[in-house]
This record gives sequence, C-alpha cells and structure tokens, in this order.
Amino acid sequence: MLDTVRHARPDAIVTCICYGAEIARAEHGVRTIGVNLPPAKGRWQGRSIRRLYKICLLLCDFVRTLYLARTFDVFIVPGTGILDDFGERWQGMPYDLFRWSLAAKLWNRPFALVSVGAGPIVHPISRWLLISAAQMACYRSYRDMASKEYMQMVGLSAPDDPVFPDLAFKLPVAERASSRPPNAQLRIGVGVMNYYGWELASARRSAIHETYIAAVTEFILWLIEQGYRVRLMMGALSDQLVIDDISRRIADQCSPGSALIAEPAYSFQELAQQIMETDLVVATRFHNIVAALSVGRPAISIGYAKKNAALLEQVGLGSFCQQIEELDVPRLIADFQSLVDARSLFADEVHRAAEQRRERLQHQDAHLLDTLI
Repeated sequence: MLDTVRHARPDAIVTCICYGAEIARAEHGVRTIGVNLPPAKGRWQGRSIRRLYKICLLLCDFVRTLYLARTFDVFIVPGTGILDDFGERWQGMPYDLFRWSLAAKLWNRPFALVSVGAGPIVHPISRWLLISAAQMACYRSYRDMASKEYMQMVGLSAPDDPVFPDLAFKLPVAERASSRPPNAQLRIGVGVMNYYGWELASARRSAIHETYIAAVTEFILWLIEQGYRVRLMMGALSDQLVIDDISRRIADQCSPGSALIAEPAYSFQELAQQIMETDLVVATRFHNIVAALSVGRPAISIGYAKKNAALLEQVGLGSFCQQIEELDVPRLIADFQSLVDARSLFADEVHRAAEQRRERLQHQDAHLLDTLI
C-alpha cells in the first residue's frame, strides 16, 4: 500500500499508525506514530490500582486518538486478518481499531478496510468492537469470500462489499530458474508456527502446542526417511522457538548431517526466496501459503482458520487442508504423496492464479486512487 500511494501520489504525506513504530520507520522510511500511548514504567502494587491505571490509560488513549485523527485526510487499513481476535484481548487490537475508526468518523474522515481478513471473533466484546469498526468504514474489501460471509453472518449487512486478493500478492518476488538436475530429489518447505491455540486464556494451550509440534516432527522425520530434503520456514520471529525445538528433536532421532535446513527469514521477500529453493510447501501460517502461491509452488495447509483453505480452494488445492488442532499425520502423508504425483498440473494453475490476483489488485488500486486518495 505504501508503494501504491507513493507512486500515484508522490506529494502525499504518509504516516503509519502502527505497533512497533520505530521498526516501521526504519524499514519503510515513513513517518510513524504508535497506535497507543506507551505504558508508564514501574510496577503498580495492588490489583485495584493496576485495574484503575489500565482504565485511565484506555481513556487517555481515546483522547489522544481524537486529537491526532483530525490531522489526517484519509485512513487506510491495508490487509492482514484485522477482523479477528486470534491471540488478542479485547483491550488490544479490537479496541485500537474501534478507537481509530470512531475518531475518523467523528472528524468526518474516510476510513477504509482494504483486502482484510475476518473471523472468527470469539470474545463478545471484541466482536462488538470489530463489527462496529467495520460498520464505520466507508470502504471495505475482503481478501476472500469466507471473510465476507463471516462478517455478514455476525451482523454486518454489506452485500456489495467486494472481494479482492490479499495485498501481499503485489509484493515483488522474482522467480529464479532452477539449476538442479531434472531427476533430483524434491525439496520440501515446512512452515511452522508458535501456536498455542486461538484463545490466550485457554487451559489447553500447552497441550495444543505440544501435540502440534509432535505431529509436525513426525511428518518431517517421515520426509527425511523417504529421502526428501526439508527446509523449515518461519512466518514471525516467535516461530524461531518452534524451529529450534523441532530441529533438536530431529537431531535426537537422525544421524548428523540429515537433510534438514533451518534458516531465519526476516521479510516476506526473504521467505519467498527460501520457498523458491523448494518444490512443494506444507505450512501453517497464512502468509507462508501466500508466499508459496506467489512464486508458483503448490502447498498443503495445516491451518488454524478458514483463510488458508479459502486461499487454496481458488487454485484447486482445497482438499489439501487440515485444521491444526485436528492434525492427522497419516492423512497428511497421503495428501503429500497425492500432491507430489500431480504437482506439475497444480503448479501451472498456481502460476496463472498469481497473475490474475495481481491484475485484480491493480483494479482495486485504481478504484482507491479515484475515490479515496
């Protein structure tokens, strides 16, 4: 979105309202302000005092947001699964999005949700906040039909809201020709996630995490036994903990020098470059699947929401999906073998779909430039 605005409106003054403002400023060369006021340092004694402090901080954030919102002409929320509460308390991102959308509404500033993902929203307060924020938007587009249908199911009546691909499909990735012999053993990318379940307060978090790690490790051991080279891949910095854990478990059960590669990736482009070194991807995080499809690699999903399946259904891979908390390793192996046998057919469809997505996103850019920016 930054690239689009800078290219089409080079005189526009762009500010990112975000978490990690210093990182965004350094990486993207853009003005930034934090979504929230930084919390005061020091430890607050007593539960009632801490609760009162949090309430005061929420109110101060609201006043600050009202003050800052008047200085902007238009607000754009670009992509991500912004309309769900995965790993979130209502006082976090749901309240933040509601607060900024309300401030934009009060100052009569356009507020747009562009190619966003939605659902599920489990907590009732989070659901009210996020639905309210979406209702105040002057423009909404969803990155898949499942997101649009979810928002309609929970009470947002907007049948004319369009569906456009995820914005990450516009990020530049350069395909590189393979120098491997045609009969060389396949290289498999396995994208892992530091997953503990949907809800932060769940008593099953540790058990969910261990079951997932054990199942993925079992699958990777099978791949190595079959002679495949395996590359572990991350999608967030926290996933490094899982990569380290699985690498140790593999090392304990395999001889030194086993065919396992585990290198960090710190951007979508670095992740895409790693996927280019593979022939097929099995991944949990949504944007691991996006990166795979962007560079023409067929993928199998071990997902924690409908978004992965919705994305793979668009290229005929909808049957190669499992839910993370119901992961069946024998079925995963069977799906993998089926996809290996048909990967050339699916690869052609994945390449065609990637080009179509980029064209669709250009249409959305033109609409936004004509109506909002």
